Amino acid sequence: MPYVLSEEELKQMKEYNLDDVRDIDTHELYGFICLNCGQRYPTIEDRMKRRPDECSGCFQKAKWG
Repeated sequence: MPYVLSEEELKQMKEYNLDDVRDIDTHELYGFICLNCGQRYPTIEDRMKRRPDECSGCFQKAKWG
């Protein structure tokens, strides 16, 4: 059965500009991805180690283009 995100997780995803990454067929949850830069995170909590405006991938993208 595919993992169903809670209302709190959906709120956190919006705040941190994330989308979920899932298997197309099984809908198994693989992790999360920043909608701005494409940086992948295994969990929402991993992304939340930094403030919403401090995505490490976005910093790298801004630095290197």
